[in-house]
Amino acid sequence: MAIKLSALIDESLIIQELSAQESDNILRELIARAFNSKRLAAMETAEEMRDMVPGVGSQLGKGLIQRGEAELFERIKYRESLGTTGIGEGVAIPHARNALVKEMVLLLGRSKNGVDFCSLDGQPVHLFFLLLIPQEEKVKNLAVLAEIARLVKKPDFINHLLEAPDAKALYKLLKKSEE
Repeated sequence: MAIKLSALIDESLIIQELSAQESDNILRELIARAFNSKRLAAMETAEEMRDMVPGVGSQLGKGLIQRGEAELFERIKYRESLGTTGIGEGVAIPHARNALVKEMVLLLGRSKNGVDFCSLDGQPVHLFFLLLIPQEEKVKNLAVLAEIARLVKKPDFINHLLEAPDAKALYKLLKKSEE
């Protein structure tokens, strides 16, 4: 049975139009969105700190999130240095394993103009599937990567994602692809 991407993503983890115009900032924008998810341990700890000491706890929590974002960015950049995750056809699947990730999380970002991401086909990337993986996970992530690769090979799937009007429609397309 194929892995269900909808179990790893929700509408809040979809950016219908990325504001960044270059690859590093695209990754930072996606990572920042990831910290809206309860699937990252740093976010949970930051919320606990905010509750402990008003004001001071909030600043400590914000610092923790910033350090977490920087750490995830470095892990993803390291993975990209091993070989591009720009698989072609306007799609990239950057991913990294990290101890901050409690539960696998998938983010989707769309750039209608496209971004140079050193894609295998040399073309700009329009769809970014960012996969954040718990440190101890060794197998399930491969199934997720394979499922994304399978989906984007479906006729017109990429075009449908590019034409979807909003995050809700993008999520529905992912969900429908599982049927």
